[in-house]
Amino acid sequence: MRQAILVLAILVGSAAARAPFKSYTSPDAKFSISFPGSPNVSAPAKQKTDEGNIFTEQHFAVADDAAYIVLTADYPFAIDRTALESIAKEQAMSCGAPPATILSDKNYQGRPALLFSVNCPKGSNHEALSLMVQTVADGNRVYRILYGSSDTADHARIDTFLISFHIN
Repeated sequence: MRQAILVLAILVGSAAARAPFKSYTSPDAKFSISFPGSPNVSAPAKQKTDEGNIFTEQHFAVADDAAYIVLTADYPFAIDRTALESIAKEQAMSCGAPPATILSDKNYQGRPALLFSVNCPKGSNHEALSLMVQTVADGNRVYRILYGSSDTADHARIDTFLISFHIN
């Protein structure tokens, strides 16, 4: 997770001017979302844990001084609301922030979901960052939809990004 914060800090620091949102469907066709511009996609990565392998992938775009990211993680076990709460805690701890602020715990498309914000203080590798994160559990897959910025948050752009997410 620390790597995601560092990538986010680098992306936000190199952001370009405003870009229109474009519909995007993941290569595995499991989700769709609107990104500002064309997103980059990381190669899938495997992480070994005591409970089995976790497979992750990042989809990200940078625009209007913000980073827009969808992280997917496939676990060897089903994910529930408790696991989503752990993700919120880990997200805050990864950047030395106070505990995440839970904004909503309503289900999303009939699946457990959690919307939270994290305010990461300035660190040796990054500026202070404000994160808005929506996590959605879909069986053993977790979708983490992140908006991050070191500037004032653009709530209309955040809403457009988060609301456009759809599990296919």
